Amino acid sequence: MDTLDQSELVESKEIVTQRVLDNLRSTSPWMMLLGVLSVIMALLMIFAGIAVLFTVNQYSSLGLSGAMTLMALFYMLSGGMIGFGGYLLLNSGANASTFSKYPTAVTLERYTTKQKHFWTLMGVNAVVAIIFFIAFIFMASNLAKLAGAGM
Repeated sequence: MDTLDQSELVESKEIVTQRVLDNLRSTSPWMMLLGVLSVIMALLMIFAGIAVLFTVNQYSSLGLSGAMTLMALFYMLSGGMIGFGGYLLLNSGANASTFSKYPTAVTLERYTTKQKHFWTLMGVNAVVAIIFFIAFIFMASNLAKLAGAGM
Protein backbone atom coordinates (compact mmCIF):
# COMPACT_ATOMS: atom_id res chain seq x y z
CA MET A 1 0.00 0.00 0.00
CA ASP A 2 1.31 3.44 -0.87
CA THR A 3 2.25 5.88 1.88
CA LEU A 4 0.07 8.55 0.32
CA ASP A 5 -3.41 7.61 -0.78
CA GLN A 6 -4.33 8.95 -4.22
CA SER A 7 -7.45 10.58 -2.78
CA GLU A 8 -5.25 12.55 -0.35
CA LEU A 9 -3.25 13.94 -3.26
CA VAL A 10 -6.37 14.96 -5.16
CA GLU A 11 -8.07 16.50 -2.14
CA SER A 12 -5.09 18.44 -0.82
CA LYS A 13 -3.82 19.53 -4.27
CA GLU A 14 -0.38 19.59 -2.65
CA ILE A 15 2.08 16.97 -3.78
CA VAL A 16 4.68 17.57 -1.07
CA THR A 17 5.37 19.99 1.76
CA GLN A 18 7.85 22.85 1.68
CA ARG A 19 10.15 20.88 3.99
CA VAL A 20 10.34 18.05 1.45
CA LEU A 21 11.21 20.56 -1.28
CA ASP A 22 13.92 22.08 0.94
CA ASN A 23 15.33 18.63 1.68
CA LEU A 24 15.43 17.77 -2.02
CA ARG A 25 17.05 21.12 -2.82
CA SER A 26 19.81 20.50 -0.26
CA THR A 27 20.25 16.82 -1.23
CA SER A 28 20.55 17.46 -4.96
CA PRO A 29 24.14 18.82 -4.94
CA TRP A 30 25.28 15.81 -2.89
CA MET A 31 23.71 13.42 -5.37
CA MET A 32 25.46 15.25 -8.19
CA LEU A 33 28.83 15.13 -6.37
CA LEU A 34 28.47 11.43 -5.54
CA GLY A 35 27.45 10.80 -9.15
CA VAL A 36 30.63 12.43 -10.46
CA LEU A 37 32.78 10.58 -7.90
CA SER A 38 31.08 7.30 -8.83
CA VAL A 39 31.83 7.80 -12.51
CA ILE A 40 35.49 8.59 -11.71
CA MET A 41 35.74 5.54 -9.45
CA ALA A 42 34.11 3.39 -12.14
CA LEU A 43 36.61 4.48 -14.76
CA LEU A 44 39.50 3.71 -12.40
CA MET A 45 38.04 0.27 -11.64
CA ILE A 46 37.53 -0.54 -15.32
CA PHE A 47 41.09 0.57 -16.19
CA ALA A 48 42.43 -1.47 -13.24
CA GLY A 49 40.56 -4.52 -14.53
CA ILE A 50 42.02 -4.03 -18.00
CA ALA A 51 45.51 -3.63 -16.53
CA VAL A 52 45.11 -6.84 -14.54
CA LEU A 53 43.99 -8.68 -17.69
CA PHE A 54 47.20 -7.62 -19.43
CA THR A 55 49.30 -9.08 -16.59
CA VAL A 56 47.45 -12.41 -16.13
CA ASN A 57 50.18 -14.44 -17.88
CA GLN A 58 52.76 -13.26 -15.35
CA TYR A 59 50.85 -15.09 -12.61
CA SER A 60 50.48 -18.43 -14.43
CA SER A 61 53.66 -19.85 -12.86
CA LEU A 62 52.13 -19.25 -9.43
CA GLY A 63 48.81 -20.80 -10.45
CA LEU A 64 47.03 -17.48 -10.07
CA SER A 65 46.01 -16.77 -13.67
CA GLY A 66 42.41 -17.90 -13.04
CA ALA A 67 42.14 -15.82 -9.88
CA MET A 68 43.61 -12.78 -11.59
CA THR A 69 41.24 -13.15 -14.55
CA LEU A 70 38.33 -13.41 -12.13
CA MET A 71 39.55 -10.32 -10.29
CA ALA A 72 39.83 -8.38 -13.55
CA LEU A 73 36.30 -9.37 -14.54
CA PHE A 74 35.03 -8.35 -11.11
CA TYR A 75 36.68 -4.93 -11.35
CA MET A 76 35.28 -4.29 -14.81
CA LEU A 77 31.77 -5.58 -14.05
CA SER A 78 31.48 -3.81 -10.72
CA GLY A 79 33.05 -0.66 -12.16
CA GLY A 80 30.51 -0.67 -14.97
CA MET A 81 27.63 -0.98 -12.51
CA ILE A 82 29.05 1.77 -10.29
CA GLY A 83 29.51 3.99 -13.34
CA PHE A 84 25.91 3.48 -14.41
CA GLY A 85 24.88 4.12 -10.80
CA GLY A 86 26.81 7.39 -10.97
CA TYR A 87 24.92 8.32 -14.11
CA LEU A 88 21.64 7.54 -12.34
CA LEU A 89 22.71 9.69 -9.37
CA LEU A 90 23.59 12.61 -11.64
CA ASN A 91 20.25 12.29 -13.39
CA SER A 92 18.41 11.87 -10.10
CA GLY A 93 20.12 14.94 -8.62
CA ALA A 94 19.12 16.99 -11.65
CA ASN A 95 15.52 15.78 -11.33
CA ALA A 96 15.50 16.55 -7.58
CA SER A 97 16.76 20.06 -8.27
CA THR A 98 14.13 20.61 -10.96
CA PHE A 99 11.40 19.19 -8.74
CA SER A 100 12.38 21.40 -5.80
CA LYS A 101 11.99 24.47 -8.04
CA TYR A 102 9.02 23.36 -10.16
CA PRO A 103 7.15 20.62 -8.29
CA THR A 104 5.13 18.56 -10.75
CA ALA A 105 4.04 14.94 -10.65
CA VAL A 106 6.10 14.20 -13.79
CA THR A 107 9.38 15.44 -12.26
CA LEU A 108 8.66 13.62 -9.01
CA GLU A 109 8.07 10.44 -10.98
CA ARG A 110 11.35 10.86 -12.89
CA TYR A 111 13.24 11.47 -9.65
CA THR A 112 11.78 8.46 -7.85
CA THR A 113 12.25 6.23 -10.90
CA LYS A 114 15.96 7.09 -11.08
CA GLN A 115 16.29 6.50 -7.34
CA LYS A 116 14.55 3.12 -7.65
CA HIS A 117 16.89 2.08 -10.47
CA PHE A 118 19.95 3.31 -8.55
CA TRP A 119 19.13 1.33 -5.42
CA THR A 120 18.22 -1.77 -7.42
CA LEU A 121 21.54 -1.55 -9.26
CA MET A 122 23.50 -1.11 -6.03
CA GLY A 123 21.72 -4.15 -4.58
CA VAL A 124 22.68 -6.22 -7.62
CA ASN A 125 26.25 -4.90 -7.34
CA ALA A 126 26.38 -6.00 -3.68
CA VAL A 127 25.19 -9.51 -4.60
CA VAL A 128 27.75 -9.70 -7.43
CA ALA A 129 30.51 -8.57 -5.05
CA ILE A 130 29.52 -11.23 -2.49
CA ILE A 131 29.55 -13.95 -5.17
CA PHE A 132 32.96 -12.88 -6.44
CA PHE A 133 34.41 -12.67 -2.93
CA ILE A 134 33.15 -16.20 -2.17
CA ALA A 135 34.92 -17.33 -5.35
CA PHE A 136 38.10 -15.50 -4.25
CA ILE A 137 37.99 -17.20 -0.84
CA PHE A 138 37.50 -20.59 -2.49
CA MET A 139 40.45 -19.96 -4.81
CA ALA A 140 42.62 -18.73 -1.95
CA SER A 141 41.86 -21.83 0.14
CA ASN A 142 42.74 -24.07 -2.83
CA LEU A 143 46.00 -22.18 -3.31
CA ALA A 144 46.79 -22.53 0.39
CA LYS A 145 46.23 -26.31 0.13
CA LEU A 146 48.51 -26.47 -2.92
CA ALA A 147 51.19 -24.44 -1.17
CA GLY A 148 50.95 -26.67 1.90
CA ALA A 149 51.22 -29.85 -0.21
CA GLY A 150 54.23 -28.51 -2.04
CA MET A 151 56.22 -27.88 1.15
